[in-house]
Amino acid sequence: MGEQFFLYAAAGLAGGAVGFFVPPLCDRLAGYKLRKKGRELEADPRFTGAAARTLCLLANGTGWALCAIRGEGAAACLAGLIWSLGLAMMVIDLRLRILPNELLAAALAAGAALQVLTGGLSGLSHGVFASLLIFAGLMALGNFMGLYKIGAGDVKLAVVMAMTLGYPMVAAGMGAMAVSMLVFCGAGLLLKKITLKSMIPFGPFLVPGLWVGLFLIL
Repeated sequence: MGEQFFLYAAAGLAGGAVGFFVPPLCDRLAGYKLRKKGRELEADPRFTGAAARTLCLLANGTGWALCAIRGEGAAACLAGLIWSLGLAMMVIDLRLRILPNELLAAALAAGAALQVLTGGLSGLSHGVFASLLIFAGLMALGNFMGLYKIGAGDVKLAVVMAMTLGYPMVAAGMGAMAVSMLVFCGAGLLLKKITLKSMIPFGPFLVPGLWVGLFLIL
């Protein structure tokens, strides 16, 4: 029991150390993405300051500890990687309303590897099926609501979540996403911080759904 506790604590500390550097790394990636479009990234201490780094430290440290508790060996490591990539995507999406393809591709590859590791080819097929199901569902929703209301990055991140969690566990991830979004929107409307016409990015809500699903599948 003592050795396991030490392992979990070590994973949490390592995750926290990585999380502490997520904001500056996201700042560099965000700047690179904007420079490709001929724009410069404006300094914003809300996403790079001590408070942001502390929050990322706590979020990533907690995630890695949970992955160590729930998973074993390579599966726990892959889950921790996916957790950190999700955190980075959340930070950048909140700042720029974009989800970098570099992070999405890395998360998709890690999610597919996790499916193979935990379920073999059957697990991978469940991931592919869930991905196609979510993609078709979001496309249908986009046609109903207007495609401009669902960003391409949000669709890609939902596919990443589906690949990582597989069928039917992706339903739990989407459910967690819906709950977190309803809570945020409800609070925002009550406090008059948003309106019914406000454009809300899906990424910061998809990531918690991915995290909940990771906890459940390990």
